[in-house]
Amino acid sequence: NMKGGNDYVEIDDIFVVGDVRINMAAGDDTVGVIDTIIGDDLMITTGAGADVVGIVDVGVADMLRVVTGSGGDAIGMQTCVTVLGRTTIVTGSGVDGVHLAGNLNDRVTVNMGSSDDILAVAATSPGNLTRLILGGGDDQVFVHSTTSMPGSPRVAGGGGTDSVAVNFGSVFVANTPGVEASIIGSGVDAQIDAARVAFLVLYTVRGGDAGDLVC
Repeated sequence: NMKGGNDYVEIDDIFVVGDVRINMAAGDDTVGVIDTIIGDDLMITTGAGADVVGIVDVGVADMLRVVTGSGGDAIGMQTCVTVLGRTTIVTGSGVDGVHLAGNLNDRVTVNMGSSDDILAVAATSPGNLTRLILGGGDDQVFVHSTTSMPGSPRVAGGGGTDSVAVNFGSVFVANTPGVEASIIGSGVDAQIDAARVAFLVLYTVRGGDAGDLVC
């Protein structure tokens, strides 16, 4: 547990039998977890301020949870991250950026804040357990070609102008007949770029309270 101020915490090259819980207070904080095996949960909480959280070369035996406060925050995960339990990312108000990557074996929930946020997805996960909640603001989602979520991931847009771009080669929508992948938007413009989607079988768009665009 840290007090207020601009703090730096790094956990590097260790094995932890139980939980790792990092609680930061208000301030522009940096948290890094690198080359580490965690035998139970990894939980990181930051307060108000422009915070940076990096997770690199990490194995988590159970749950990963990262919650940031208000302010422009950045959360980065590398593809060499493995999480056996649930993965939850929650950002507060402020322009936030999240890079979601790794082998995520259970339910994945990303809840962005109320500003103009950017979410990049390059993860392997059961798609039917994936929920990406964009919140208010003009948000952008980029799905990289390395993404594999073969079930039915759901993206819920907020009250702004949101866009989702899916790169060719990714498996982000249903590749099984009868299974739907849905994008739900309620803003001025909920846009889905499906031109480069691989294995597209059925795409369902539920528009919100304004004009929606699918291309």
